[in-house]
Amino acid sequence: MQKKLKFIAVDDEPLALDKIDKFAGQVPFLEKAGSFKNGLAAITFLTQNQIDLVFMDINMEGLNGFQTIELMKPRPLVIITTAYSQHAIKGFDLDVCDYLLKPYSFERFIKSVSRAFESSRSNGNPSNIVRTDNKKKEYIFLKADHSIRRVLLQDILFVKGMGDYLQVHLTNEKILVLMNFEEIGNLLPTENFLRVHRSHLINLDKIKSIERKHVIINETRIPISQSYKEAFLLYLKKSKFM
Repeated sequence: MQKKLKFIAVDDEPLALDKIDKFAGQVPFLEKAGSFKNGLAAITFLTQNQIDLVFMDINMEGLNGFQTIELMKPRPLVIITTAYSQHAIKGFDLDVCDYLLKPYSFERFIKSVSRAFESSRSNGNPSNIVRTDNKKKEYIFLKADHSIRRVLLQDILFVKGMGDYLQVHLTNEKILVLMNFEEIGNLLPTENFLRVHRSHLINLDKIKSIERKHVIINETRIPISQSYKEAFLLYLKKSKFM
């Protein structure tokens, strides 16, 4: 069973709390434990409850967000949510997990909580994420069908462009995601995934055979365009196919 992150949100704006509730409700590994309009109420709750993650506003009456963070012992993972970019440096000095600048999108929210999820698997230290980047990545999170899917990299065969969407072909199914190739490319390890056409990105480990202008993956013929051919040939040489 997938571990869930129990979280609280601290913000003096009801609409901001509602937004976190709405976004978090679509993420399967998040579990809400409470919402608070000031830092003191949050600190009181944390002394009696174990929480994995805190969404923290900064400009609040009484204890501000930074003061609240400094008083949290032991300190959960913290994602700062604020409309003021000047708070970023101070936030990272406190070793927060991430920084969401209002108004933020659902896609940005997903990146932030995914980082927190990875950090929780690294003993709760956000800096551990840097050290684990050298480990082989095993999965990514994709938004599909109004939910967030945890997709194993080994299950991805190839990705096909379809207008504003991408169709991700998995071993046993296809999922449609509202992303572009640049966005999904940033999530995928470059040693395993390569763009071979303006409308196709492939998992190099899934190549069954290679023709003159196509690769075959799971009985599907995928074109190799001239503009991407050089990078593909370089991969073949490194892999000793040529």
